[in-house]
Amino acid sequence: MWFALNEMKQQTATLLRIEEILLRLEKLTEFQIRTQQGEVKQMAVIDDSITALQADVTAQTTVLTSVQTFAAGIPAMIQTAVNSALAQGATPAQLQALTDLKTGLEANTDGFAAAIVAGTPAAA
Repeated sequence: MWFALNEMKQQTATLLRIEEILLRLEKLTEFQIRTQQGEVKQMAVIDDSITALQADVTAQTTVLTSVQTFAAGIPAMIQTAVNSALAQGATPAQLQALTDLKTGLEANTDGFAAAIVAGTPAAA
């Protein structure tokens, strides 16, 4: 009987240890689930930020393309105006300021394009 009582005490102690281990495992599992949920939320925030950034880049590209098209067309508009003025009797000397403006705009456009090319890494 003493042997059976001692064995029961050992089994009870073992069961208590198992219960303690199971409680610890449950807490670890809950912690892991909360951590994973936090990571999922963080990824959602990152995904939203990337989507917003992509939309911003698309909008900027549209604006920059429009500005580039407009700026590239200004010298041609000036030349058209100079040609029209010459056809109506204006002298090159009278139109020199416009011709100089056209030349300056072309130089600025070329310089801007060169700066973009210089700052753009080569394709891999």
